[in-house]
Amino acid sequence: MTADTAAKTSTDARETAVIAIKNISVRNMEKTAYTLIRSQRKTLSLLIRSDGALIARAPLYMPIKEIEAFIEKKKEWIDAKQYEAKLHSQKYKKITAEPGAMLPYLGRMRKIIKCETDKVYLKGTELFISSSAGADDLIKWLKESALALFKKRTDAFAEIMNTNYASVKISNAKTRWGSCSGSNSINFSWRLVMCPPEIIDYVVVHELAHTIHKNHSREFWNEVGAFIPDYKIRRKQLKEYSGLMDII
Repeated sequence: MTADTAAKTSTDARETAVIAIKNISVRNMEKTAYTLIRSQRKTLSLLIRSDGALIARAPLYMPIKEIEAFIEKKKEWIDAKQYEAKLHSQKYKKITAEPGAMLPYLGRMRKIIKCETDKVYLKGTELFISSSAGADDLIKWLKESALALFKKRTDAFAEIMNTNYASVKISNAKTRWGSCSGSNSINFSWRLVMCPPEIIDYVVVHELAHTIHKNHSREFWNEVGAFIPDYKIRRKQLKEYSGLMDII
């Protein structure tokens, strides 16, 4: 771990805080900057600011090793919260294949890496594409990935829910994440693949519930709740990703 430290001490009637700006390189994480605020508190906590910055609040004498082990343990939570902050702070209007550009996929930001390859593939938070690939190639990959994933999750939940559907297709819809026709054909917006897996599962179960109840009655929501107990939370979270609908 390398660190660049700029320390500042402030005193008030309650506590003394020592603030340090650090960089962390830990297993399975890219080099990440975080602000360490030490004070006379007794517990360690993490906070993601609206700009995506990571703040660690720790007791005065807690070892750095212990703090950074905690940060590593919370990696998935940090990724998710920074992803949400990124979506809220920046409107995504266009997908670009420029090297270093960021692409939202399955709830995480993926950095575009161009190299000598004839396929698109993920490795951690990096998305590798051909040096000659353009935005259209990325969108094609997103759509293919979306269809494969949505079909797999729909099959899995259909079996659990003991229901049937006619087909699963992807659409270019920008006003709804999914729909179920009267003949039980299910469509998903390909942009849904940019959302976290748990949000995708909520939409899948929602549409499958429509193969049983063609409305949003109490029975419908009971059906959804039987398989996604926290559906109200996920439904609310889905609204936070509405900005993804603007992507072209």
